[in-house]
Amino acid sequence: ETAEPAAAASEAFVEAQQQQQQQQQQAAGPVESVLQRLLSRRARVVSLLDRFGVGVDLQVASSVHPRFPVVRVAVTASPLQLHLSPYRYQQLMTVLQAIAPAAPAAGAEAAALAASGTEDKPLWLSESEYSGKVSVLAWKGMTSSVAKWQAHRWVHVWRGRLYLTPGRDDQEVVASRTYWMGHRVVEVPPSAVAGCEHVVAVVPKAVRAEAAAECADAVVLRAPDALAAKELRKRLAASASQMAAVAGLLELGDADEQDA
Repeated sequence: ETAEPAAAASEAFVEAQQQQQQQQQQAAGPVESVLQRLLSRRARVVSLLDRFGVGVDLQVASSVHPRFPVVRVAVTASPLQLHLSPYRYQQLMTVLQAIAPAAPAAGAEAAALAASGTEDKPLWLSESEYSGKVSVLAWKGMTSSVAKWQAHRWVHVWRGRLYLTPGRDDQEVVASRTYWMGHRVVEVPPSAVAGCEHVVAVVPKAVRAEAAAECADAVVLRAPDALAAKELRKRLAASASQMAAVAGLLELGDADEQDA
């Protein structure tokens, strides 16, 4: 008789504990998290790339130059095969969305774009070795027989190349020329360009300075004054000499000939 009341009390105590646990679970919400649900699934490997070999070539300069890298690295992967399907793309986007940071607010994004405005410029503009206002000689007409000066142009010199733009900060290129190999910088005499002074030209090595205005492969530039013309010629020659020296093509006397 005493055992039956004890058993009944024990069952009542167990039922009370179970009810208390159920109430706590209902109050706390679902216990299983998203991570637990993902971990409970069976892992499946989705390969995008097959096994491939990688070769790395390292080149270190023997001397330091302020405008050229000290170290160059070339990476070769072979055979590199990419497998992409709608399912693989969906899985890849899921992973990227999980690890990607939250999108910034509109104001923060605008401020970041304004701060990084210079980073969007091409290297020939942001790292220009020289920029100056010039006039460019162009041949017009049906038979290209009429010579005219195109004013309000800007020339940018960068690594043995020159770029002509409508304005100082414009990224639109009107014309460009790589001149560091096979060309030279000359001063055109006024008698060869209808009496115009302060004229500098980039011409093939076989072309004389007097014939620069009539050469189709020449770029003829007119500076605003004598000081600007001297500086333009100096910077053009220096940029070409630097590129030729890096490429190992600069011969003895070439630099003196450019500066003469």
